[in-house]
Amino acid sequence: MEERIQSLLSTVNEVSNQLCVDEELYQIATTQFESPLECIEALNDYKTFQEYENTYPEIDVIKFYVQNDTLLNSGHFINPGARDLHSLWYSQAKRNNGKVQWWYMSDESYSDSRLALIRSLYNYDGEFMGVVKIYISNRALLQILEQEKTLTAF
Repeated sequence: MEERIQSLLSTVNEVSNQLCVDEELYQIATTQFESPLECIEALNDYKTFQEYENTYPEIDVIKFYVQNDTLLNSGHFINPGARDLHSLWYSQAKRNNGKVQWWYMSDESYSDSRLALIRSLYNYDGEFMGVVKIYISNRALLQILEQEKTLTAF
């Protein structure tokens, strides 16, 4: 069981590593959009989050909290409000300079709590871009536990 959980966490960590070098993500985060339509087009063209969510069943949802007043909130991109900016998870992510943190937390999108990888992202010049939050699928974790229960029952 420990190996399967470690594999799941490693997969999610690798996805976060890929996001650290995603130039298209940085482009969206730093663009000062001229109009809501321009922003919507850019967000619709950016498929990376959906591709990760569809490829890896252990990933429930990816959210990127970025301070950009011209960026519209979507299911994946969130302009953090005061509540987010002053939250413990956000401030610790910024303080930890890109190091991965694991939090078990609730979210406005879910009625239950979930395990989430949280880390700050920086551009190639070392400038803070935002905080990524990758929620782990509770279903994937429960499957591991169920498999372990089945294996130990024999």
